[in-house]
Amino acid sequence: MTARHADAGVGNSGRRMLRALAAGVLALAGCQAAAESRLQVVVHESAGRRELPAEAASTSAIVQAVERIIGAADNVLRLAVTPEMLDKVRSADGAVEITFAEVRTFTPAALQGREIRARRLMVPLSGELAGPVTTIFVDDGSGYEAGPLRAPVPTEELARLAQAATPAR
Repeated sequence: MTARHADAGVGNSGRRMLRALAAGVLALAGCQAAAESRLQVVVHESAGRRELPAEAASTSAIVQAVERIIGAADNVLRLAVTPEMLDKVRSADGAVEITFAEVRTFTPAALQGREIRARRLMVPLSGELAGPVTTIFVDDGSGYEAGPLRAPVPTEELARLAQAATPAR
């Protein structure tokens, strides 16, 4: 059966419905692309902050690395996160901070089905909160005040994250 024969059985109202459905799918795809383009990746260093372009390959590598790290989280710290602590991590230790276009949900296997909702994630690149067990600060949209996650992170993974965050020279 040709496409013309198949279309003949649909009728005018069916064709309009199919066109509307196709237009809706295209609009949703456009919305998804727009949402992804509002992703923000900021690298905090002692020299200041640097925002990476959303379309950069390094941005994609950073997001993938942070998603792997949060997927490995196996503990939630009972720790009050203070603005001073966050400032220290950003300026002295260096960090990668990702802001998603909308709240994302992660379900680390080791946390037994507990869902982690995140609008922003921050991962230290050095210092006492980075290393074989790394701290992941999570902001669900109301701030970083909730207890951060801890994840075993191989040194190589943290090195890849830091490398992706380093500007090309």
